[in-house]
Amino acid sequence: MSNNPYTFFFAKILLVGEYLVLNGSAALAIPLSQYFGYWDFNDKMDLELQLLCEFLEKTNTDIDIIRLKQDIDKGLTFISTIPRGYGVGSSGALVAAIYNDYKTNKVSDKLVQTGLSKIESYYHGNSSGIDPMVSYFNTGVLINNSTIEKITAPKIKNIYLYDSTRPRTTDKLVNEFHKRQTSIKYKLAFEELANLNEELISAFLTGNIKVQPIWRKISEIQIEVFDFAIPEDIKYKWLRSFDNGEYFKLCGAGGGGFFLVHSENKNNDLIPISK
Repeated sequence: MSNNPYTFFFAKILLVGEYLVLNGSAALAIPLSQYFGYWDFNDKMDLELQLLCEFLEKTNTDIDIIRLKQDIDKGLTFISTIPRGYGVGSSGALVAAIYNDYKTNKVSDKLVQTGLSKIESYYHGNSSGIDPMVSYFNTGVLINNSTIEKITAPKIKNIYLYDSTRPRTTDKLVNEFHKRQTSIKYKLAFEELANLNEELISAFLTGNIKVQPIWRKISEIQIEVFDFAIPEDIKYKWLRSFDNGEYFKLCGAGGGGFFLVHSENKNNDLIPISK
């Protein structure tokens, strides 16, 4: 492990591009500094970390397994404030921490992404490596035409998290999305969303375009085509938002965890994503 045991690995949010990123559409992910994880030691073995280590031992990764196992035997554990099942990269932060402190060689950014995705496959099967990449570099990540590049995370105003108070699992939600892609009705809506996502990313990155009207259009479409990913109580708030100016949007897969809200009037139910 590094000499500084309190290096923080932050959570992430997919600010733009939910679901459509699976088809190679544009997406933007940024660090979320309110939630983080770090290494520490305690007086008992971390069984979850031990299982991950056993997986890595059988996987072709450039992780120093011997040193990792030695530290796990000494009580290595990952202390995390990142809520699980909320779409903010709880596993990604742990993956970033392992790669940061136990990789065997210094590699290029492209190979970093490959190394991170191999480790994260323990949690998500075939992984893009985007979540741990945000945590590892502590920077924004832009995905466009299936290419991934680091960028300076844009300054975010009037964007908040809304806590649905329930975790979620993504497999069934992603399967439902893939089913809907076969319908002409949904295909046309997804194409419109892909264009709006590009506009929204440009608005965030350049600051020359107003975010709110694009965000509202996305909100209006998402509640129609991603209704399967929006719990009933959130749908009620979502529909009301068109009257009170608090526009909801999915945060990743939806279904639970956090949702994103654009609002020019902060209220106590909303958690700011920037300080």
